[in-house]
Amino acid sequence: MTFRIGTDLVKISRVEKLSDAAKKKIFHDSEMKRAKPEHLAGVLAVKECCKKIFGPKLPWKSVEVKRKRTGAPIVKLAGDVKGKVSKIELSTSHEGGYALAFVVVKMK
Repeated sequence: MTFRIGTDLVKISRVEKLSDAAKKKIFHDSEMKRAKPEHLAGVLAVKECCKKIFGPKLPWKSVEVKRKRTGAPIVKLAGDVKGKVSKIELSTSHEGGYALAFVVVKMK
């Protein structure tokens, strides 16, 4: 059993400066429904964590951040990485102009 971890910190103002084209490349439509900059910064941080875990060539849209009914974030993976993962846990937070994410993956 192998575990991999990733953590990332994103400055919220960085997301505010993204062009619409860049946002379309990075975020799923479902993620854009809650398009507040602090939310998108948290989503971007999760995606960056996954790139650290699976490699920088991981397509942005292979990772989709969704919410449970309780509001807790979950990750939906697609493509090659989906079959490699047994379990994925994450936590996000934002405060003082920054968003933080921490992702732990249990590999198959």
